[in-house]
Amino acid sequence: PLADPAIGADGRSLTFDLGLVAPSETVDLAYVVEVAAGAKYGLAVNRAQAVSAAGVALSNRAEAAIEVEDDFLRSSLSIVGRIIEDGCELDASGAKNLRAGKGVAGVRLYMETGATVVSDENGLYHFEDVTPRTHVVQVDEDSLADGYELVSCVSNTRYAGSPRSQFIDAKGGKVWRANFYVRSVAPLSQTEKNSRESDVAPWIPGSAKRRPRNDDEDEAPASAAKAAAFNADREYLAFDKIWLNQQTADLAFAYPAGGVTPSSPSVNLGLKHAADLRPALFLNGRQVAGENFAGREVGIMGTVALTRWRGVDLLEGENKFEAVLKDANGAEIARIARVVDYIGRVERVALIAERTRAFADGKTRPVIAVKVTDGAGRPVHAGRIIGVEIAPPFRAATRDAIEQRAPLDAPLSAQSGVPVGQNGIALIELEPTVETGLARIKVELDGGGARSFTVHVKPALRDWIVVGLAEGEGGLEKGGGAAADPTGSDLIGDGRIAGFAKGTVKGDWLVTIAGDSNNERGAEDDELFDVIDPDDRYPLYGDRSNQSFEAQSRYPIYLKAEKGGFKAQFGDYDTGLNDSKLSRYSRRLSGLQTVYESERFAFTGFAAETNQAFVKDEIAADGTSGPFNLGAAPLVRNSETIRIETRDRFRPDVIIGSVPLIRYADYDIDFATGEIILRLPAPAADAAFNPNVIVVDYETAAPIDRNLTAG
Repeated sequence: PLADPAIGADGRSLTFDLGLVAPSETVDLAYVVEVAAGAKYGLAVNRAQAVSAAGVALSNRAEAAIEVEDDFLRSSLSIVGRIIEDGCELDASGAKNLRAGKGVAGVRLYMETGATVVSDENGLYHFEDVTPRTHVVQVDEDSLADGYELVSCVSNTRYAGSPRSQFIDAKGGKVWRANFYVRSVAPLSQTEKNSRESDVAPWIPGSAKRRPRNDDEDEAPASAAKAAAFNADREYLAFDKIWLNQQTADLAFAYPAGGVTPSSPSVNLGLKHAADLRPALFLNGRQVAGENFAGREVGIMGTVALTRWRGVDLLEGENKFEAVLKDANGAEIARIARVVDYIGRVERVALIAERTRAFADGKTRPVIAVKVTDGAGRPVHAGRIIGVEIAPPFRAATRDAIEQRAPLDAPLSAQSGVPVGQNGIALIELEPTVETGLARIKVELDGGGARSFTVHVKPALRDWIVVGLAEGEGGLEKGGGAAADPTGSDLIGDGRIAGFAKGTVKGDWLVTIAGDSNNERGAEDDELFDVIDPDDRYPLYGDRSNQSFEAQSRYPIYLKAEKGGFKAQFGDYDTGLNDSKLSRYSRRLSGLQTVYESERFAFTGFAAETNQAFVKDEIAADGTSGPFNLGAAPLVRNSETIRIETRDRFRPDVIIGSVPLIRYADYDIDFATGEIILRLPAPAADAAFNPNVIVVDYETAAPIDRNLTAG
């Protein structure tokens, strides 16, 4: 064993005397560090380096970090609950016969911190990583479906006489239950519904009236754009004997309808014609085989007939059907043509603004409509699946289903598949969200290319919701004791005011406000955004709700005002300037930001007083999952963005493809040491030997004077 090490003057460094180490010799040093009572929670980084007797560094520096935490998870608490319908019986004497009832899905809840969650299909929800102190959980009544109202099935002081909110006052390590109860009431009459939804009807904040409709919202919901899907295999069923008896003998194709695109490379055809004529069907100049003939029906008057063909095979591209009608003598009487396109190649994608409905109301799915065609502008056939990438914080509505079906080794940043509908129109649906801003969509094209575009997810006007609390305590402290100084005293006290509010001001401004008097900005800007680390606490809560945050700020207050394409906020933000190569400036800061988006003009401005520094690292992928070490550490928590770029092997400045990675899903990161471990190995190159590069943008901070960063 070695002699005891020399302890540095700061009490934090140990120097071991290993003597002389010969060339190519390896010396193993083993030591034990004990985490004793009173150790500070958080990351503890151990750094080791070989130095000379004079203290000159002779080797690289190795780092290892551990997380010092309470072994009983007492540093935070969890809140779980359920939205229950028919959970008790109500009469004049109050609530009785408490029972399980049934869960109500899609109900949004808020905390005074701005944390929010939506109940799952069983009515269950949870908040995790909650600081042990007094909190308020409140139901957003605007999220309740028509015909429901909140009721009091449990009476205690935590409800404070209101069925929509509860006080939570629990210690760390606890799992606190907070249930809310609703009941079904008499459905509204059509007159009442029209009155509530009318734009001109009086709208009283805090009343039962629903929010006013946004100026550019249709009366029908966005999902109405997704009309009943056309089914080419069943279209012929609508053309039955009853239909035929109402027709005249003029020549026409009954089905398929003009402009429709079948979802499979075959089609059914029906030709309406005079009953005394006999048709022959040709496809691209060749007569259709007799096996495709499906019969002939004659109307009740004997003057009109419907001849059918079934399962006629189509070719890729344009298919020209031509029907030739002849009389009993074989003489040609008439001829009619119909073109049916069957296009499979995706070569062009264009946004359809008039069918796009993107509002962040937290209830309905934003719908982005695109037209998918080939190079000649012909619509792609129905049923064709296109690959779509949606940049965070927005997610595809089908993401949950994809994650459930995907194997455990599949990256969660993989593309979502969206089917093309009739006339080449594909509807890209996002998960309901309260996030506003630009949604960045990338659609994969055949041939290896991609089409990228942005859609502004607009704020949805709503009634006010206010969640808050105020608490305090005080006392009179005698100075030196009553006997020594009976007149000396000091008034002492402590308190907290916290709240979250969101609603409409002056008819068309959506305002979000949050604040907490206990939040203080530290000397070092070492953290941004509120993000749940799934490995920190219990990973399973028995529900499928996802927690998000609407008021993220390293300051004690958060403010945001939105109107149409304009947004101004004070809090944590991403500059979002990453669409242009020459003026790219994508950073995550906390301060003031203004954004304006219109069809022809866009403006972004920001300002922050910070000691952060921007760092960009490029690491060559080596076919492994890491670990990969960043060039600077520690990082500002939650400031990093990681993507894997495929670059041309002859021109490294040309980016062939880029895949964004998702924290805790595609990779894990140690913010103290800058170590990254990928979930799956990153190939060194693609099939054409174009190299892959791991690109990491992140922020670092140090306890130095803050400077103004603006742009």
